[in-house]
Amino acid sequence: MFPVHPPAEIRGAAPVVYHNLSPTLVEHFRRILEEAKDEKPLQQFFEEHAAMLLVGVVPAHRAWVFPRAALPKPEGGSWIPDFMICDWTSIGPLWTIVELESPTAHPINSRGISGIFHHAQQQIDDYRRHIANHAAFLRDGGWPISGERAAAWIVIGRRHEHQQALGVERLASLRQYAIEVASYDRLLSECEFHVRADESNRLKLEELKARLEEFKRTNPR
Repeated sequence: MFPVHPPAEIRGAAPVVYHNLSPTLVEHFRRILEEAKDEKPLQQFFEEHAAMLLVGVVPAHRAWVFPRAALPKPEGGSWIPDFMICDWTSIGPLWTIVELESPTAHPINSRGISGIFHHAQQQIDDYRRHIANHAAFLRDGGWPISGERAAAWIVIGRRHEHQQALGVERLASLRQYAIEVASYDRLLSECEFHVRADESNRLKLEELKARLEEFKRTNPR
């Protein structure tokens, strides 16, 4: 249905450049997370710095991030997920829906799954049902969507050491429905990892260049 090679643009947007995240940007993410009372400042941050969301969610090949993308309905109106990510692989476009909830919210409580998390899950179900039922309609509107079930992430809360065992088990069980549950700290950790990896690669390259220069100096022609 779709070509193996990704297009230059999707709906007028270029793919996200997700390499070389800066330590300054990661620290900015940390400050926003510490101060945020709800998901709004994080939504804005990820809209402005899409790579910070991308590196935490998909092992990108060539990927696009669409914030608050309007997925039109044939009868009028539209569904609007917080983010739609398209990762174009050798088998074509793979889609991931990302829903952001408050960093102060909890996905689980003493009874199991919390109400706010259950609502986010219902939204995921609505988006997936719409994509499956109206894939051709969406393609006509410029979305390269096959209709297969999109993966989904719900980002909610902070990382807590003490969680209700029953709730943790129920959250883990959602993976069988291709729903990944992540804290904002998990995304932050992924960004920190990429920064460290980039810095390590930079130092290795500098060391290699220095050795090459030394070899040239000590082994003149």
